[in-house]
Amino acid sequence: MKRAPPLGPELRRMIWPLSREEFLRRHFQSRHFVSHAPARRVQPILDALRISSVEDYLRRRDQDLKVQVWYQTREGDYAVVETAPRDALGLYRAGLTVYINAVHELAEWKTILGRQLGYEDAGSPSLFGARRGGGTRWHFDWLENFTVQLQGTKTWRVAPNRQVPLPMENWVTRQAVSDAMRAYVPDALPREAPPEEVETVRLRPGSMLYLPRGYWHTAEASTGDSLSVTFLYPPAAWVTRLLPGLRERLTALPAWREHATELHGDRRDVGKARAKVEVLLAQLREVVGQLRPEDLVPAEAGTAPRVGARTRLRRNPLAFLNVGPASEAGTRAVQIEVQSLRPQRFDLEIEPELAPVCLFVVRREASFLASEAAAAARRVPFARAAGLLRVLLEAGVLQQDGK
Repeated sequence: MKRAPPLGPELRRMIWPLSREEFLRRHFQSRHFVSHAPARRVQPILDALRISSVEDYLRRRDQDLKVQVWYQTREGDYAVVETAPRDALGLYRAGLTVYINAVHELAEWKTILGRQLGYEDAGSPSLFGARRGGGTRWHFDWLENFTVQLQGTKTWRVAPNRQVPLPMENWVTRQAVSDAMRAYVPDALPREAPPEEVETVRLRPGSMLYLPRGYWHTAEASTGDSLSVTFLYPPAAWVTRLLPGLRERLTALPAWREHATELHGDRRDVGKARAKVEVLLAQLREVVGQLRPEDLVPAEAGTAPRVGARTRLRRNPLAFLNVGPASEAGTRAVQIEVQSLRPQRFDLEIEPELAPVCLFVVRREASFLASEAAAAARRVPFARAAGLLRVLLEAGVLQQDGK
């Protein structure tokens, strides 16, 4: 077998000896994976951190950047306190576990790795320092987890989570289920350990463990003091990407901005409230029915087609325009917001003569020909109006309609 490559931000280096395709097919977001290699494999990380121990890092860390210290109460519960690095160092020496967020030295690593997995704005990784015997109770996280063991050994027990697929928050055994979790956790969760078959994984310097989001796990520093780095990636769930745009689309409708009179005070009226909600639900169905996949996932920049007089267009229901007054420079600012799954906000400077084209787009519910929009600016040649329409196509405000 080939020698393990030194660790780096490339996915292929983290998941050796698997290929990228095999990892994505067999493990990513579904099953844990562990990669073992000699300790020299982690030297690039230690070099980037410029440390030989967690104590080194705590000594030179910015004292304004708080560190989490984990401890266990007499009742067996785990608790967390945030403190300055100098205080965390003393508590670590006393036997407590430290969790150091915002390890900026490896931020670029995490960003590069995240992009290969479909994540943006990943932030910085974290360091986890535990004295021998320090560990955690059974729990699951809402994050994808890549853990690299730098020093010492740590024993993990892991199991798939069939009770709570794709959780939206962390949960530790014996904790209460939050109100948000009750929406997708109908049954009681185990008090001590998961019911699935548990697998034991022992990490040593040079090992990398991948845990999918929601995977059950517990860990304990088993030989000497343990130091590991974690690259955690939060999901950008479809529900969190879709709802903001839908909310703004509904807010644009007067009926959804009305005060809910029938629900409160002396004017409370169940019958009228239900009738009003029936109207609102009908509007909601209509709004959702108007949406198309291309409204939520616009075309890539630079791919907009040329606009001719017979080009049929439709406004993206999730696009909002506001045409401002004339500026001292003689132009008019158009504020554009597109609440697609990748929201965009920007300003566009246009000639005052083109403002009617923008207002035509804002007020038009049905599809229209480019010549109709251009006709709104009577004294403007079609080519200039078509140029503006193409810019709006590029921005995702407009979509080409095939009807």
